[in-house]
Amino acid sequence: MDAEELAVFEKHVGIAASQSASTYASIQITETMEHAHSLDEDTLQEEIDLWSNELKAFQNLLPLQARARSLRDKEIPELEAQLQEHENDYPNVRDAAEQVRL
Repeated sequence: MDAEELAVFEKHVGIAASQSASTYASIQITETMEHAHSLDEDTLQEEIDLWSNELKAFQNLLPLQARARSLRDKEIPELEAQLQEHENDYPNVRDAAEQVRL
């Protein structure tokens, strides 16, 4: 899942960027439990099953979230620094490439 897909996913489920998916699911389970007194037993069990499944799905996304953070916080900045070093080593090449594009 790339950063764009992750952003769409987070927007779709209404998760704030600072809130993890498993936290969101846990909150939803808690809210369901708070209004449980107004639900019959079958409906309540359906809600619990639904949110338990959502929580498991979000927990399965944790490795993807860790990978995205690693890319964002470590790997991409390292590659950008390497690129900058190469651009500094060969400043005329960049200028020539820009001229060719135009």
